[in-house]
This record gives sequence, structure tokens and C-alpha cells, in this order.
Amino acid sequence: MIHYKQLNCALIAMVCIACAPSGDEDGQTNIEAVQSGTEQSDNEDNEINSTQQLVAQADFDFKSDRTLSLSFEKFPSTDGTFVIYSDFERYDSNQDTYYPDYMTRLAIFIADTELVYNVVVPSDQDFLILEWLPMDGKSHETYQYLALSETTEYAAEF
Repeated sequence: MIHYKQLNCALIAMVCIACAPSGDEDGQTNIEAVQSGTEQSDNEDNEINSTQQLVAQADFDFKSDRTLSLSFEKFPSTDGTFVIYSDFERYDSNQDTYYPDYMTRLAIFIADTELVYNVVVPSDQDFLILEWLPMDGKSHETYQYLALSETTEYAAEF
């Protein structure tokens, strides 16, 4: 019983110490940056005082991704899904197969040759790894490397 009371007292003391204020009256600390004379004069010349001073080029865009349209002409079987990955884990040169890095999955879709699938990828993405996963047992898993270019529409076939 004595150990239980001591343990409770110790835990209460730890919580009080951990939750106590830091000692600064305002709850803020004052940190001053020290700059040399040349750095200060450079900063004064480039100082921006309002958002009206910010000017961007006319073609500037904050968007760092693009939307691709992906359609399929044929699948190995009628029932299955395909998964889109942004990176591969390893390349098997004997089978000329890129195996996906499963941590980079972008999307998973039920396969239908009549649909066009839209996928958002980073603007600097150079390729996608496509994986076919059969759901009917009539085919096996298949992987495909899809090289990307400036175009936004792609047609693939497993």
C-alpha cells in the first residue's frame, strides 16, 4: 500500500512539473538575430512591407501536379483491378519487369475498358508503374512500366 501511495505522489509531481509554465511571464521568449552590417543593409533593400509588393510572372502557377487521363484497350481477364504506383522497388532485368514500391500507391480502380481514368501525379513524375490484379483466377498479376511525357492522355494494355 505504501508503494502505491509513493507511486501516485511521484506521478502527480511529474505531471505538475511537466505542465508548469516555463517561467516567462508572457509565455513567449525573446530571440534576437544578430546580423552584420552588410546583411542588414541587404535586407532593408529587399524588405517587403505588404503583399502588394509581391509580383509574380503572368504564367506562374502554384499547382505542382497534373491530371493524366488513362484508358485501357485490353485487360488479361474480365474481372480485376489495376493499381497505379509512382515508383518501383526493384527491376528484374531477366523478365524486364518493374515491381512497384507498394508505399507509393496513387490509385486503385476496378478494371473497365469503357472508362477513362483520371490520375493526379506530381508535375515532375517521369513514369508510372501499373499492376494488374485479377479477381477471377483466369490470369496472373502483371506489371507494366508507363513512361510519361508532356501529353496528358495515355492508352495502355496489359
